[in-house]
Amino acid sequence: MPGFDRRRFLAGAAAAAAPGLTGPAMAESLTLVRQQGEWRSHFRGGMLFRWRHEEGALLGEVSAATAGWMAVGFNDAESLKGTCFVMAQLSVPPARVELRRALVPDHIRIEGAAVQEALQVRRRSYATGRSQLDFRLLHAVGDTLGVNLSPGATTYLLMAWSRSPDFAHHSAFRDQRDVVL
Repeated sequence: MPGFDRRRFLAGAAAAAAPGLTGPAMAESLTLVRQQGEWRSHFRGGMLFRWRHEEGALLGEVSAATAGWMAVGFNDAESLKGTCFVMAQLSVPPARVELRRALVPDHIRIEGAAVQEALQVRRRSYATGRSQLDFRLLHAVGDTLGVNLSPGATTYLLMAWSRSPDFAHHSAFRDQRDVVL
């Protein structure tokens, strides 16, 4: 039985989705199919962040071996200050999931119903010492936050976790690096 040729399948899917496209337009369509369908991931310090794009949103899955808070954030500048992040504490009821902004050395909850509604929790859990959050963050909220969340955008990615569920407690682990969304 012949093996599955993923590249040929994606090219066929792109062509079927947009009949009549050739050359650069088909390549662009194929890139969009690839970006929207594939999960990308980053693993550091016992923390995993996976993401992909779907229907105008960044889908994220973040997990860490902690009963404390964990956070994943985005910044267009190579700086902690100004980073907008999804922060979650899932082990102690009531669970909290918020959009926050780093002011350094502190961070604050980003206020506004429209901003908070742009973050949709798909699944959250805490079991056997591991916190897991799956979320959907609308690309359009990036304009309000001052960060580009679109497919292919380069962002300064923050990943952090703490042993404490208190959002004011400092991180036990933090990593920042450039990634392509």
